[in-house]
This record gives sequence, structure tokens and C-alpha cells, in this order.
Amino acid sequence: MNEETEVVLAHLERAHDGQAWYGPALDELLRDLTPEQVTARPIPGAHNILELVLHISGWLDVLRRRLGGQRVDAPDEGDFQRLDRASSEAWTQTLAALHANRERLSKAIEELPESAWQDAVPGKPYNVRFMVTAIVQHSVYHAGQIALLRKLVV
Repeated sequence: MNEETEVVLAHLERAHDGQAWYGPALDELLRDLTPEQVTARPIPGAHNILELVLHISGWLDVLRRRLGGQRVDAPDEGDFQRLDRASSEAWTQTLAALHANRERLSKAIEELPESAWQDAVPGKPYNVRFMVTAIVQHSVYHAGQIALLRKLVV
């Protein structure tokens, strides 16, 4: 594995699993939340925690599929779903899907040949390097939103 791949994977892991330098990672922010908390709307018109988690998870899967050569414009379920209720089982499944999508994307990044970092993403005006580094920023951006929402609902 080349150094660039190692760095990107480390950033993705820290953003999701912990030891992020800026504060709690996504998994830490989502720990011990109830279905009522993740579907609450403390800010009218804003997304709730569940919607943000589904959005993050969906985009992790989009990137994995793009790295596999597919032309994908958005998650299969849409960019943002509106959900006002969830069962404990549904919330558990959502967290499992987030983790699985992050793991699958990490594996796809790990398997990228060094030459692929400069390849164009099919149908997009950017290359693989830009896309892969941007997904880390995407996760961190939405983790910040979740951190604020969490303070309002816990």
C-alpha cells in the first residue's frame, strides 16, 4: 500500500472510528442515542441525526461503487431521506450499514493501484484523489452537524 493510501485510510478511520484530532469521531457521537433522539428535530427545517447518518452512509457506498467503475450520481435511496420515526431495530441496522459501508469503502481504497489516484471519475469533472479525500471532509462536516444536534437532544 502506498503512503497516500495509508494517509487517506487513516483519516477516514479517525473521522469515523475515533482519535480524531478535532473532537469526537462519528461513531462516538452516535453511541448511546435512542431512536427518539435520532429522529428529533430540535431545529425546525433541519435534518435530524438519522437522516444525516443515512446520507453519510449512502455517499460512502456511492464512492465505493464509483471506485468499482460504476457511474453513480446519488445514493439509491436518494440524497436525503425524510424520516421522523425509527424503531430500535431500524436504528441498529442503520448503524450497522454505516459501519459496513465505511469498511467496504476502505477496502476499495486499499485495493486501488497507485496509478488510479489520477484517474478521472466516470461522468465527473474530478479525479479519484479529489473524490476520496473529499469523502473524509464530507463525513467530518456532517459529524459536526450531528455533534450540535446531539447537544440539543441528549
